[in-house]
Amino acid sequence: MSRGETGGAGAPSGAPRAASGGPRLSFAAVLVICGVALVVAIVATRILIAHPLAPGGAPGVWLGYIGVWVPLVAAVVIAAGGRLTSLASRGSFASNLLPDVALGLGAGLLARAIDALLTVAVTGSTGLAPQPTLGGGPTGALAAAVILAPVVVAPVIEELFFRGVLQGAVARALAGPAHTAAGAGSAATPDRFAVWTAAALVAVVFAVVHVLVAPSAPIVLTVGGTFVLGIAAGAVVVRTGRLGGAIVAHVVFNGVAVLLTWPR
Repeated sequence: MSRGETGGAGAPSGAPRAASGGPRLSFAAVLVICGVALVVAIVATRILIAHPLAPGGAPGVWLGYIGVWVPLVAAVVIAAGGRLTSLASRGSFASNLLPDVALGLGAGLLARAIDALLTVAVTGSTGLAPQPTLGGGPTGALAAAVILAPVVVAPVIEELFFRGVLQGAVARALAGPAHTAAGAGSAATPDRFAVWTAAALVAVVFAVVHVLVAPSAPIVLTVGGTFVLGIAAGAVVVRTGRLGGAIVAHVVFNGVAVLLTWPR
């Protein structure tokens, strides 16, 4: 589901470019697939977390994330229509390493700073202080899970799904009859309104999903933080036409939180 590269300075990226390998799914089909995946992810995660036999420690951490990841990955594979390699290439920033890392770093830090300001406004603190523990911080397998799941794996899977698949489908849906007639595999570029509105709408979905899969967290803070991150990541994709910077922003956003709240 790769978008075309930016057509000029500051031009928003558009719809996925046509590629060989057979017809793409329509944006309506992609939206249905994404919707089903999100429902399954929410329900599965709520069941897994609440189940009395749910394991604790590292297995419990991975289980909670896997309940979300499996449906999202399945949706990405199906929606890619046999073009998973092409879609994944959007997350590869080898040829744009410095720009993507710099942009992603800036976007991630800005989103985390805004989230901290929102948290201060609501609670009086940033919420980024080290967590108190009686026996020290997590070690071994649990420490690896607490770091790898949110900082390494989640950013890749979630950005492929939300910004790589869903945002492009929403942009094509908003582009109107002209883009619909051109087909889902068209190289036509949705207009500026469509791509930016899609980024905002997907950021809302991104925030709501995080609230529903983590109901124990404060709703206002979860919505605020994840919406800000969603806007930042979506804007990076719109401006660059690549997923690399969005993935970096997501890694930085989550990584800063893990680093600053790590028990000491």
